Amino acid sequence: MRRPLLVALLALSLSALVGLPTALTLTQASTTADVGTTQVSAADGALADGASAGTTRPPARVTDPPEDPADADDAADADEAADADDEPDEPTPASPAEVRVDALDLHATVDPVGIRDDGAMGIPDDVDVAGWFAPGVAPGHDSGSAVLAAHVDSREQGLGQFAALHEAQPGQEVEVTDADGQTWRYEITGRTQQPKASLDTDAVFRHRGDHVLTLITCGGAWDDSQGRYADNVLVEATPTW
Repeated sequence: MRRPLLVALLALSLSALVGLPTALTLTQASTTADVGTTQVSAADGALADGASAGTTRPPARVTDPPEDPADADDAADADEAADADDEPDEPTPASPAEVRVDALDLHATVDPVGIRDDGAMGIPDDVDVAGWFAPGVAPGHDSGSAVLAAHVDSREQGLGQFAALHEAQPGQEVEVTDADGQTWRYEITGRTQQPKASLDTDAVFRHRGDHVLTLITCGGAWDDSQGRYADNVLVEATPTW
């Protein structure tokens, strides 16, 4: 069957995320050949099974109303102490500005993105620019999964920077430089390829648990009827600082 001029589509369902819209989609026209379906990891299930479960938002604290003013003062003191314990030890990292993987000749600028009105993640049109999922955590944070996603290719622009993720190997270094000039270094621990429909969004977009960097683009066989690739390619990296 004739190969089309490809349209790369990364559909990341957000139906499991608390308080967020129910669909996350990346769409881009393409001209490249089909990408492969290989999978490597430092340990079996590095992304699918090794990612800590969690929620995208911590649950709200609920307390019974105090019976008298003294109880109210005690409750307020307890809340202040709990809030102090919840505060991070370090300042919140600045927005990421660029990401590099020198071993893959990958160098992309990074723009913050969110959820569009139609429920899709707003990915930059430029295939050399990655989107950072700003409602999540930033690279350099002390917990959660920091997500950077980009188109794999474009009909007009050709291969994107994140196309190199198909060759990512454990042990390769990833550097993310933020808007303040701070560079956060990670080591790739695994690369997986998953059908779009089975993406574990709770793990990919979690706010809690051990901190990781998650890089995402499209992969798998081209589905002509859907006008998209069948899979997502996910590369996970752990901090080395």
